[in-house]
Amino acid sequence: MKVNKLSNDAFDIIIVAGQSNASGNGLGQTDTPWAIDQRIMMLSDTFTSHVESTPYGDRIEIESSGECFLTLADERDNKGVKNSAFCLYFAKKYADDFLEKDRKVLLVQTAIGGTGFALKHWGSGDKLEKRAFDLVDTALSMNDKNRVVAVLWHQGEHDIYENAHLDYNEKHDYYANKLETLIFNFKNKYGEVPFISASFCKGWILEQNQDSVNAVVDAYKTVYKKFRHTAHVYNTDDLKSNSQVVKGSSDKAHFCRQACNVLAQRYYEKFVEIIKENKL
Repeated sequence: MKVNKLSNDAFDIIIVAGQSNASGNGLGQTDTPWAIDQRIMMLSDTFTSHVESTPYGDRIEIESSGECFLTLADERDNKGVKNSAFCLYFAKKYADDFLEKDRKVLLVQTAIGGTGFALKHWGSGDKLEKRAFDLVDTALSMNDKNRVVAVLWHQGEHDIYENAHLDYNEKHDYYANKLETLIFNFKNKYGEVPFISASFCKGWILEQNQDSVNAVVDAYKTVYKKFRHTAHVYNTDDLKSNSQVVKGSSDKAHFCRQACNVLAQRYYEKFVEIIKENKL
């Protein structure tokens, strides 16, 4: 990929991947509003998307421009409205506790809303996995001292309601197989860095088929037994969605801005546990 400006800074790279809660859709107030931090940059690309009908149903089709942009990390601009993401708060905690002198944090943002395994986005060799690898490889190429330190993954909502014809066992096995391959591919390329994920908004879960929800959540439990340096944040039931804090909002799927802050803390606690237990 071609980057808009190269940087000679040495970066600790945090890969952010998955769907819309990873890309950032948090609204409302928070006790600790995000403020630009000169130590924290973000690399992302420009892309176009459209809905395409397939034999499996409608899906988002994404085309990357092949150009990426290095900027100071900030909340996502969604048609003039700032949307928060948990990765920002995670990066701030990492920078405060782990960042070495003369280094910076680089969030490589690869998440896109409405994507998953079922509609052929994140599977091995699928478009979004390839795009993520291209973005990370671009980040690594800017300085031979750059290194990947973590993968933050948040995905599963789409696969909970896709493949509706599958029963619990079939859906569990399908998601587990896809997730296992994804993690293997990331670790194979970027080493034994922590791979951390989290569960979903409670209000949204209550509207879904419970067997499908359990199948995806249980798949995380199954897969993470097979890998070192992995962790999942299961306790998300107390975190509010946009619909609970924004008047008139019906958005039960996305964590609100304050919840993004708390979720980041829980991701970070898992990260620190992995670092300390494995002396990474």
